[in-house]
Amino acid sequence: MNQEFNYLEFKNGINRTLDDTACATISAGTLAAFGRRDWPNIRTVIEKWQQEGILRVLRDPEVSNPEEPCVEMYRFIERASSIPGFLNYPS
Repeated sequence: MNQEFNYLEFKNGINRTLDDTACATISAGTLAAFGRRDWPNIRTVIEKWQQEGILRVLRDPEVSNPEEPCVEMYRFIERASSIPGFLNYPS
């Protein structure tokens, strides 16, 4: 089984989490799971998304408890929200 970081898997996992929970914060454990615990790549991607205004990093997920919210999402990644009134739902 390939255990390398996969950008699409990471992005789609976060988007699915937003769809499933309608919660704008993402925990360290969720980031670790979808990013296959590849902290250098996770950090690079979330820093890039922060610069693009997609999210805000609340704390370093690598040193946080798995259930601790580490990222606040401002919108879905590379797509619109599917939940009316949530984040970047089309108006």
